[in-house]
This record gives sequence, C-alpha cells and structure tokens, in this order.
Amino acid sequence: MNDVVISSRVRLARNLADYPFPNRSSIQQKKEICDKVRQAFCDNKNFGIAHFSSLNLQMRTALVEKHLVSREFAVSADGKELITGSNLSIMINEEDVFRIQSILPGFCLDKAYENVNLADDFIDEKFMFAFDASLGYLTACPTNLGCALRASVMVHLPGLAKSDGLESLVTSLSGLGYTVRGMYGEGSNTGGFIYQISNMRSMGKTENEIIQDLKKITEKIVDSEHKARKNIHEKYPIRTEDKILRSHAIAKSAKILSEKEFFDILTDLSVGITCGIIKDISPEKLYGTLNTLLSAIIMADNSHITDGFERRIYRAEKIKEIFED
Repeated sequence: MNDVVISSRVRLARNLADYPFPNRSSIQQKKEICDKVRQAFCDNKNFGIAHFSSLNLQMRTALVEKHLVSREFAVSADGKELITGSNLSIMINEEDVFRIQSILPGFCLDKAYENVNLADDFIDEKFMFAFDASLGYLTACPTNLGCALRASVMVHLPGLAKSDGLESLVTSLSGLGYTVRGMYGEGSNTGGFIYQISNMRSMGKTENEIIQDLKKITEKIVDSEHKARKNIHEKYPIRTEDKILRSHAIAKSAKILSEKEFFDILTDLSVGITCGIIKDISPEKLYGTLNTLLSAIIMADNSHITDGFERRIYRAEKIKEIFED
C-alpha cells in the first residue's frame, strides 16, 4: 500500500455560533477570534502556537509544501493563526474559523481521524460551534455541511497516468462522490503524478462511514496502480528497468538535483520498489523526502542557503543520505 499511498489526511471544519464565517468577518473580528484561540490553547502542552502573523511569505509557503496549511491560507497572515500538534494543524480563519486536520504518512485514515477528533473535543469544550439540527455543522461551503469531515489520501499514480487509465479513474470516482485534485488541493497542478483523492460531500454520512468508504476505494486504486506499473514493466522490461536504474544511480551520485529531477527520481524509484527492482530503500523513507526537499521547505529550514543553485546541491546531498541510513 505505502508504495502508492503517500499520506492520509482527515479534516474537520467548524465555525463559531457568535461570529460570522471568515469571509464575512471584519479584520477586527478575526483578530478577536485569534486572541481567544491563543488564550484557549496557551496552557495545553500538546499544542503549539505558530504566531502566524510573524511568518514571512517564504515561511508560509514552506508550510504549504509540508501540507500544514492551504495555499489560500498562506497568501496573507493578517487575522489568522496556526495551531500545531503532533501530526496535527489547526488553521484559524481559513474558509471556516477552525480547519482541524491531521496528516500521517502512509495509509492511516483511522489514526488521522482519531487525532482530529481529540482536538475537536478540546475545542468544543472552549467554544460554542455553529450547528443546526437539520444541517449539522454550519460551514462556509455547502459541501461541508453535515459532519463537516473531509478525508483524503495522497496517492502516487504514474502507472495509471502513463497507461491512460487515469481519466477513467477520475470519471468513475466522480460518479461515486469523490474528487481528484493536485498535490496541494483544489486548483493545483499534478506534478510528479501525485494526486489527492477525497470525498466531495459530508452530508448524510457519519464520520466513520466516510472513513471506511474511502479506505475501500483506496484499496481498489492501489490494486489498479500496482497492475498498471507491473503491466508497463512486463511490456517494456529493458526500457523500464534501464530508466529505474538510471534514476537510482543519479539519486546515489548526483551533485545537483532540480525539483523536477527529484520528482522524476521519486516516480522511477517508487515503480522500481513495486516491481521488485529497487530493494535498498523503503517507500516510507522515499516519500518522506517530500517533507524536506521541496524548494520552499529547503529555503525556510536552512537559512544559509540563499539561491537556487545551493538548493539543488543540498537536495542532491540529502537524497544520497536516505540510502545510507
């Protein structure tokens, strides 16, 4: 599973009974909410307060690449806050007042839901949520009404993409009530054949039903991707193995690596793992590089790196290290 499923995410949306949705709130109201949230979380050692307004654009972009915040949330910092915990982040005043999300590596939807549920319970003790007996939790977007839960998996689908199976998959998933988006959510591109698959609506289903349904769908997608990868290998064995082994050699010896080359290596090695060609690295360790070697993350986490060339050198050095541990 984990050679296809990069990560699992569960997100809850919540709003406050005594404040309008963020898109109708004034800056002063948003700041009031942030102050109340900081006060509520300040004594809880399980959470940290990011002081989002003090982060520059580069730091906020790095948070997007780490999937701790959305692209829309990172555009500006005024009237916003970010609360972090173990495998958890809570965006304050995104589309909804609270966007509680947990992202875990691999196929871990149940654990991700457990994480957000605990945070939701804590917030529920401190604040009065906007709720309607018929509609459920009230949210800025009608698709989030009901239990207001979105569950998603980030999957790596080069086999289906290269064998023209992706279009039919997207069509069938849409008919089942799922959406397929790029690596950073709605409107983002699908660089490196990486996609997010999530439920479109939460009305009429319980949290557990949404989680279990996505688990079943994901298992079928993984099976289809495995078959597509192996079919390509069987059809073009020499060409496929040559490409995979070249990427393997580049990963272990290159002096500089662009982000595009990094994604190409990620794809080839992942296929190589599935086909039994690459055996000296686990998919978990391979996909873990996504949280450290993307451009904004490198710049934000390493103040001594000042330009793109130094960034490419750093990326090449670090990808070698994953084979040495």
